[in-house]
Amino acid sequence: MAKMVHVHKYGLKKLGKKKQYEVMACQLPLCPHYVVPTLAIGKMSICFRCDEQFVLTPNDIKFKPACYDCIQSAKPNGGYKDSIDTIKDALDLEDVED
Repeated sequence: MAKMVHVHKYGLKKLGKKKQYEVMACQLPLCPHYVVPTLAIGKMSICFRCDEQFVLTPNDIKFKPACYDCIQSAKPNGGYKDSIDTIKDALDLEDVED
């Protein structure tokens, strides 16, 4: 099998008969790569939501990794500033303060 050169799309997997071992495994087809979660911190990964590349943090190894922009837009007030800008553009308001 030829070696694939790509950025991995890490996801948390549980292995073993009793599912007692956790690994971060690449979710891309034909890629058998996996690593212990603590060693994945600081590695490049692909976001599950927007498919952009980002660096894994300790919080990312607990769930399906997502980049900072996707996490902020998922929070209730995360996209507040973008919403205001979109409304201003729709109304063509230049002088309205936030």
